[in-house]
Amino acid sequence: SLALMALLLALAANIGAGSMTSGFRQTFNNWLEQRLTAELYLNPQNPAQAEALQTWLVQQPLVQTVLPTWQVAVQLQGWPADLFGVVDDPTYRQHWPLLEAAANPWSQLLQDDSLMLSEQMARRLKVRLGDVVSIPTPQGPWSPKVVGIYADYGNPKGHLLVNSRHLLQHWPGLSPARFNLRVLPGNVPPLVRAVQERFALEDSRIVDQQQLKGWSSQVFERTFAATAALNSLTLGVAGVALFISLLTQSQSRLGQLAPLW
Repeated sequence: SLALMALLLALAANIGAGSMTSGFRQTFNNWLEQRLTAELYLNPQNPAQAEALQTWLVQQPLVQTVLPTWQVAVQLQGWPADLFGVVDDPTYRQHWPLLEAAANPWSQLLQDDSLMLSEQMARRLKVRLGDVVSIPTPQGPWSPKVVGIYADYGNPKGHLLVNSRHLLQHWPGLSPARFNLRVLPGNVPPLVRAVQERFALEDSRIVDQQQLKGWSSQVFERTFAATAALNSLTLGVAGVALFISLLTQSQSRLGQLAPLW
């Protein structure tokens, strides 16, 4: 009975850990599908290249939409964070999942002095929807209102999102740090070759969406590899204990079964 109880406890623990891992995997994959919507990501080497790259990309017939992103590193109440400026586009409205949001959050982000931030940053700053966040800028403190909170798994730094027009009002000389390109999947390889021939970008500065999702999935599987190994180990130990106890019981009953034989 003790060995059987150990086996049942190990089985229950494995079912619980497996359910937790599979639920987290499903949530993580759904988050990747929603957040990584652009088929290609380009990171220019310097501001001059960013300007030339933006001018060249809007002229390419293979590119459907160019989504430039501006980035600024800031400190909020002692916490490091990255402030991102994005343009208004249906891609963000349709594919950026929000855990909490005000009424018409993307319209407010475009028109009003507002921002969205990651869940962990909101918890660190202890802010909710409707609160203001004080952001230091070269022109003085900037206090936009929170209109949305979103998940940002695995990021050790805070993540804030504002409209690029508002961001450039406080950092007027800023150049795009990344270009998110909406491209048909079949046009990604020729576009990558054209970018490399024209701008000689390194492979590390050109990220394919499918490759990025593959890397993220590999990191996830490696993270929970120890959990799978421990599940197998506990089941194996419990099974061996049950087998040994049954074998010991059968050996102890030989004296009782001998007269029947």
